[in-house]
Amino acid sequence: MPFSFSSRPPRGGDASDVAAPHRSLLRFAVVGLAVGLGAAACGSDPPKNGNGVNDVAKACAIRASWTRASTSDCSDCQASAPVAACDCPRYSPYGGRCEEQGKRAANEPDCTEVFKCIAKCNITDCRCIEACYVGHDVCKTASAARDGCVAEACDATCK
Repeated sequence: MPFSFSSRPPRGGDASDVAAPHRSLLRFAVVGLAVGLGAAACGSDPPKNGNGVNDVAKACAIRASWTRASTSDCSDCQASAPVAACDCPRYSPYGGRCEEQGKRAANEPDCTEVFKCIAKCNITDCRCIEACYVGHDVCKTASAARDGCVAEACDATCK
């Protein structure tokens, strides 16, 4: 889980807080790790979603239209949909919906630098995100499946 879909400023801060993107990324990484570790104890289900739009740019456009993208439920969905499902109450509504697609992207060596680049982008800046994939077609293919599935899985929660 290389970047956070959350645009919510940290508690006690505001949108001008320059550390907010880093805190968001850290929060996303911690949630992803917690969900991943919890999944080992909680078991897993098969993916509950289709493949979504299967396109990085289209998935980004869907996320950019979300009005509740900064809510905890939306962040939880985006963090837990691409990892193993869990019986943990906070993540069970979303977990594992895109596990297969998430594994492919996470295990793709070509994605390491791409994900670092994307972490610097605002999650609604589709041009920035798209630019990170230039020269990384293998990663873009793996990420397109994950991003499309997550956009589909979380659309009702985040819209």
